[in-house]
Amino acid sequence: MCSYLLRWRVRSAAGGIGVAVATTLAAALLRAGAGALAPGTFPFAPFILAILLTALLAGYGAALLALMLGLVTGWFFLIEPAFDFSSIPAQHIASSILFIMVGVAVIVVGQALVTGIERETAREQRLARAQAFGKVGDWEWDLATGEITWSENLYRLMGRDPAAFQPSPANFAVFVHCGDVGRIESVLREAIANASRFETEMRGVWPDGTIRHFVSRGEVIGDRAGKALRLVAVEIDITERREAETALANSEERYRTLFNAMSEAYVVHDIVYDEAGNAIDFRAIEANPAFETHTGLPRDIVVGHLASEFAPGGDPHWLHFFAEVVRSGQPNRLERYSPRPQLWVDLRAFPLGGPRLGIIFNDVTPRKKAEAEREAAEARLAAAMQVAEVGAFEYDPVDASVVTSGSCNAIYGFTEVLPSRPLSDYLARIDAEDATTFQAECERASRERTGFGLEHRIRTIDGRAKWIALRGAAVTNPRGEMRIVGAIFDITARKQTELQREAAREQTEILFREMNHRTKNNLTIVASMLRLQSSASRDDPNIRRHLDAARERILTIAELHTSLYQGRILGEIDFADYIRSLCVHIESSLLSSERGIRLTVETEPVSLSADIAIPVGLVVNELVTNAIKHAFEGVNGQAVITVAMARRNGDLVLSVADNGRGLPACWSSRRNGLGSRIVQAFVRQVGGQLDVVEESGTRFEIVIPAQTMSDAAERSGTQNDCAAE
Repeated sequence: MCSYLLRWRVRSAAGGIGVAVATTLAAALLRAGAGALAPGTFPFAPFILAILLTALLAGYGAALLALMLGLVTGWFFLIEPAFDFSSIPAQHIASSILFIMVGVAVIVVGQALVTGIERETAREQRLARAQAFGKVGDWEWDLATGEITWSENLYRLMGRDPAAFQPSPANFAVFVHCGDVGRIESVLREAIANASRFETEMRGVWPDGTIRHFVSRGEVIGDRAGKALRLVAVEIDITERREAETALANSEERYRTLFNAMSEAYVVHDIVYDEAGNAIDFRAIEANPAFETHTGLPRDIVVGHLASEFAPGGDPHWLHFFAEVVRSGQPNRLERYSPRPQLWVDLRAFPLGGPRLGIIFNDVTPRKKAEAEREAAEARLAAAMQVAEVGAFEYDPVDASVVTSGSCNAIYGFTEVLPSRPLSDYLARIDAEDATTFQAECERASRERTGFGLEHRIRTIDGRAKWIALRGAAVTNPRGEMRIVGAIFDITARKQTELQREAAREQTEILFREMNHRTKNNLTIVASMLRLQSSASRDDPNIRRHLDAARERILTIAELHTSLYQGRILGEIDFADYIRSLCVHIESSLLSSERGIRLTVETEPVSLSADIAIPVGLVVNELVTNAIKHAFEGVNGQAVITVAMARRNGDLVLSVADNGRGLPACWSSRRNGLGSRIVQAFVRQVGGQLDVVEESGTRFEIVIPAQTMSDAAERSGTQNDCAAE
């Protein structure tokens, strides 16, 4: 009740006065209602209670005021209408003095009671706060009555509402995990039986199913005979600790799994210092299986041993590096060659507190060897590109910059070596006639993402003219950015040679055509002389016949030279056109309308070198001339001579056919007539084959192999090249 009254305790002066007046008034009313009592007995008794209440609710000052008000009010009840103040009864004075003494005593006792209650309340509040902060709750079990009392904080820890839940032995299993009920009951029975202390762990269950972990500590209090009277205990909520322990265990399990499964070597070292604080060695604390794989050192000779023991004579740089990581408290990374064992390592070290550090490293020896080989290959390539005067480039269309290597700077005459240059620097060096084509090709390659190649002229910074060959292609780098990459070649020497060769070829062609023209003219003069000689030999028909035949052969050769100097391709003759011209000439010189012989030509477009065309032309001349002279003697009807030329399986097939009387019975290809010998000789000269077919006249067929024509064309081209050089 006192602690309840303390809740209404006032702290202000006005409040204290109000309390004093109110309690005195209540006491006066009580005194008035007890008028039946004898005034002399103790008229101030009700006011003692008012003083006590005022002392409890308002403190010393208000209680003294209540004492004075009670004294005055009490005297009011002692005074009678005829009271004589000059002679106050001793009894009243004694009652007043006693009231004052008792009132002061009540004030002192009341204040002492308030102080004690406040101290007890403060202690309980501190205990409650301590329990709340420490997540501790206490409880007590009266073994005689079976009543169980929980502290306020235990209700909170158990997730229970004090107004709705009353703990008892019967509902013990409601808030204890089913897996712990049997064990906890056994612990409590043993403690009660032995009147001893106990400590155990249990899991509590909240109404929503949440599980909390507790440590239970308590003791059984008994009487002198050892009989258990009550059980007091505390419950400490260790849920966070248990979760932290579980998380730590899981973390340790994950760490160990990673520790054993990781492909990188992992080792933990402690730095060893001398008395002066200088790092002198380091000791391996633990190492994972990959450490053995990378170093070849068994873990049992490494873990727990100093580096000077398992790797004597090692590189002192490692100790300095490790000690600096521990000193600075900052992680660091190093790539270095380790002579013991002989390998390149990529090492990352990080502090673990105190003299300890962790180290993760990879054996990068294969990568370092590959890098060294790549660098050597790049150096060889750069040297080769320098010697061959070849440059490589990479063009970025976004910022129009060009990154070059090799001989690019030397080719363009740039003396200052820069990481990159704007494209405009190179465009300024390109000949004005070629710049438009160059830029169009670059734009096309960027747009279509295809390759390109072109040759153009440049003028270096010092004014020299050069020819450049450029080959490139649009590519996409790993970041998805488009670039144009390629190579640049200095082809000035080649271009100069080509230009010189072209000029020589043109000069050779002019000389060749002039030579054939003059040869044709000379042969025409010889033919004219033979014609004059034939005209002068009227008395001897045989001489005249032979002179005419010779003249026709010379004119045939002259016509071939005409085709040579008039042809589009140097050293080659449009043989189909030549055959038609030859037949027209023969027809105009040997045939007359009275004879009624028709000469036809059927030929495909064929180009032949002079080596093949001249002998084949003479063969056609001989065969057509002979057919005109001898094939139609005594034959009636339309006389036809057909000259045909076509390709068959790559070979050239030439035929001269007539529908005349055929060959005489005594004819033989081995006869020694001049015409026959000329035909046989020229066919052999071109590597051909001559066949004679007699069917509705006579057909001479000459087959010239494709290989013969190919070899002749190759010889002709080689001769032209040599002449140009």
